[in-house]
Amino acid sequence: MEQTDLRKGNPVLVEVIRDGEVIQTIRTYNERVDAGAFWQYERMSKGETGYNPLLYIALSTDNLTPLKTHTTLSNEITTNGLARTSCGSPINYTAPTSLNGSASFQIKVTFNVTGTGSITVRSAALFDAASGGNMFAEANFNTAATVQNGDTLNVTWTITF
Repeated sequence: MEQTDLRKGNPVLVEVIRDGEVIQTIRTYNERVDAGAFWQYERMSKGETGYNPLLYIALSTDNLTPLKTHTTLSNEITTNGLARTSCGSPINYTAPTSLNGSASFQIKVTFNVTGTGSITVRSAALFDAASGGNMFAEANFNTAATVQNGDTLNVTWTITF
């Protein structure tokens, strides 16, 4: 797992897979919103009661103008196998390598594209619920991912704290 420069946010990796081959790889960074910062504070300072884990990735056709006050993902995709999806459980926990060092884990969701025509995915967000819920962070893809029926879209979000 790559080291994270927290000034740039957490890394987000997007892969378009067609016929079993990766045809596009996009690397970008998220922008954490107010609710995301508060979620981290609450989980770290007060425990887990009343707080859902960040397990859901949602996709959008929009190029976002990230704002710290965002609470929803504009033009969230809800069809064609690209609806908000849970990773099931986080993966690849990495413990700190030194005193006061950062730790990280990943949220990975595989979307299996259905429907007809192509869809251009431009951004994603990380949530704590299958619908509604709290948005932790959002990320524009530095290159749009254009997918079609039969493609697989992998989104791997690394959270460093």
